[in-house]
Amino acid sequence: MRESRYDDITMGESRYDDITMLESRYDDITMRESRYDDITMRESRYDDITMLESRYDDITMCESRYDDITMCESRYDDITMCESRYDDITMLESRYDDITICESRYDDITMRESRYDDITMRESRYDDITM
Repeated sequence: MRESRYDDITMGESRYDDITMLESRYDDITMRESRYDDITMRESRYDDITMLESRYDDITMCESRYDDITMCESRYDDITMCESRYDDITMLESRYDDITICESRYDDITMRESRYDDITMRESRYDDITM
């Protein structure tokens, strides 16, 4: 229902090539932001199920992406206030190394959730289409 990352179709936040309603990350469908194969209530990224956005194997309160636990969306090993994806700390969802105000996923800075190299207003994950 939210955020398709790879091949599915969502309305906002298509991560790779297809469009899904909102943030289905890989192949499965979950209520909000299932990233890989499992189904969780909100944003299970890989195999585990957590209440809010567990990305790989660990369970955290809000969007732990790999192994660490943070309050809101730590993606790899670092802990940030809201959604640090790799090593840097940003206010809202810095995914790799850069810092942006809201969800920069790789190297670019966008207003909300640019995942790789492109800049979009809302959650362009790779190079394709966003809202």
